Amino acid sequence: MAQGSYGYRSLRSPIQDWRQLYQCVLSEMDRFALFKRVEVAEAAIRTRRDTVSHDPDQQPELQAMEEALDDLMLIKSKRWNFTSDE
Repeated sequence: MAQGSYGYRSLRSPIQDWRQLYQCVLSEMDRFALFKRVEVAEAAIRTRRDTVSHDPDQQPELQAMEEALDDLMLIKSKRWNFTSDE
C-alpha cells in the first residue's frame, strides 16, 4: 500500500480521505502549508466527485463536496485573492 502525501498509510475509504484532507485545511495555521493542503484537498474532492457524480445514492456526499469546494475557494480568496476558475 502506498503512502499518502503526508507520509501516512491510508486505510480509509475515499470519502474519509477527502474529508480528512478538508479538515486539515481548516485547522492549518501555517500560510505556506495551507496553500499545499488546499491544493491537495481540492484534488481529492474533485477526484471523488468525478467517481460518484453519476450515482444518485451519493447525493448527500456530492452536496458536502460542493460545500467543501466553496469553503476552499473562500479560503483561497481571503488568503491569496484567488478567484474562481470553475
